[in-house]
Formats: sequence, structure tokens, C-alpha cells
Amino acid sequence: MGLRAVQPLDADVERVFAVLCDHGFLLEKFAALGHEDGEVLETVAVGDGYRIRTRRVVEIPLPSIAKKVLSPRNTIEQVDDWEAPTDRGRRGTWVTSTKGAPVELRGEVKLTANESGGCTYEVTGELKVKVPLVGGKIAGALSGDAQREMDADVTFLAKYLADHPG
Repeated sequence: MGLRAVQPLDADVERVFAVLCDHGFLLEKFAALGHEDGEVLETVAVGDGYRIRTRRVVEIPLPSIAKKVLSPRNTIEQVDDWEAPTDRGRRGTWVTSTKGAPVELRGEVKLTANESGGCTYEVTGELKVKVPLVGGKIAGALSGDAQREMDADVTFLAKYLADHPG
């Protein structure tokens, strides 16, 4: 299931990137999105890039097709791997794994500078449920919630930047 969220931001690429790597921002975002037990496990330079590893507990309403396979309350671990910056922005990949469940979200994230001095934040992703025969149906049923979560994530970033100027 293809997912995508795009948010124009009034801050430049490096300001947004610094916020995305900030422990306080990450924990505040998890709380605002209704996630529990948010933890920042790692924020570290890796070569010319950067890695962010987080964990949180997420509760989602499950469609009936998923109730036999998934729990509505899950521990999610996410790893964001950012490449070195370029003259136009930053790019990275992200992957979430769900502890004890055959669900994986993965995708790309981009911060692209624009001519006004701000940037565009774009997140794309793919949801996979690794269950024989019904995995695709379960992923389809969960994709709406995953898209709403992605939209809420980028909207929170824009609001956070507006509330915490440079």
C-alpha cells in the first residue's frame, strides 16, 4: 500500500533536520500523536549520514480481518537513516518494525530546499503485512490509519516549527 505526505515548511533544510533529530521534539511528537512510552534509543552520526532509532507503543483500531493476526496495541521500533546533505537538501530511508507482529512500514523521507528559503518535507512509504493469503487484504484495511498517522506526523512538524522559531 503506497503512502505519501507532503508538507511545505517555512524553515530551511538544516533547521528542520536538526528538529527531526532532537530528543525533545521526538518525545513531544509521540505524546501529541497519542503514542505511549516513547523512547529515543539512538541519534548518532553514521559516516556522512545520521541514524535515529526510536521506540513507542501505538494503539490502533483494527478491522475485523486483522483481529485474528494483530493486537490493537503494539510496540513499534523505527530506524531513520539519513544520507549526507546535498546542496538541495537531505534524503533518507525509514523502516518500522512491529514487535511480535508481521507488519512492516518502510519508505523514504526528503527535505528539499525551495527558493523562498524554506523547504518541503516529503514522506513516502509502503505498508506490508507478511501473512499468507490475507496479508494484502490486512494491509489494505490498515492503510487508511497509516496514512492518517503519516499526515498527522508532518502536520505536527509544521506546527512545532511555527511554535519554536529558530
